[in-house]
Amino acid sequence: MLIPFIPLFERWGIECKGIVHCGASSGQERQYYASMGLKKVVWIEAIKEVYDELVRNIAQYPEQIALNACIGSTDGAEVTFNVSNNESQSSSFLQLGDHKTAHPDVHYVRSFTTTTLTLKTILDKAGIKVGEGWVLVADLQGAEMFMLKGAGDLLDKFNACYLEVNTTPVYEGCALKGDIEQYLSQYGFNGVEEHIYHDWHWGDEFFIKNK
Repeated sequence: MLIPFIPLFERWGIECKGIVHCGASSGQERQYYASMGLKKVVWIEAIKEVYDELVRNIAQYPEQIALNACIGSTDGAEVTFNVSNNESQSSSFLQLGDHKTAHPDVHYVRSFTTTTLTLKTILDKAGIKVGEGWVLVADLQGAEMFMLKGAGDLLDKFNACYLEVNTTPVYEGCALKGDIEQYLSQYGFNGVEEHIYHDWHWGDEFFIKNK
C-alpha cells in the first residue's frame, strides 16, 4: 500500500480492530498486518493458484484467513477473469485501458471464466461479522466500484476505507476517483489522504466516516 497504515491511522484517530482486504494477491501485507495486533484479517482473492499461495503465506498467522472468490456488484454474474504477466498484480475481469500506455510491459497471458459474488455474500458465507473498528481495503484493478455497489449497507459497518483509485480509465469501464468519492459520500465517507501516481493515473485514497 502506498500510504503506511500505522501512521495513517494515528493521524486520523482510527482504532483498527479488523481488516477486510479485497484483491489479496499473495498477502504481501501479512507481516505488517500482524505487527498491528489486529483481531481479524480477511483476505479475498479470485485467482485459485494465487489464493493457494496466500493460504501458505498466512498459515503462521492464526488471526488471518483467506477466501477464494471473485467480487462483483451482483451474485452469480459470469465474467472472464484476465491474469496478467506481472505476478498477476494487474489481473482483472476488466480489459486493460490506459494501463497499456502507462505500463506497456504488462499484458494478459491467460483468462478463466468465473462467477461473481458480492462482498456481503462472501462474508456471510464465511460467517464473518464486520464490527466496530473494521477497515475495508480494496486493490481490485479497476473493479473497486463493483465491490462497493455489491457491499450495499455493509459499508455502514466500516469505519474507514483504503482503496486503489484511477484518475483516467486505466481499465476499460472502471469507475474514476471522483465517482468513488461521490458514491462513498452517500455512506458518510470523506477522502482525507491520497497518494496518486499522476504519470500512471492511479494511486491510493483513504476515506474515513464522518463522526
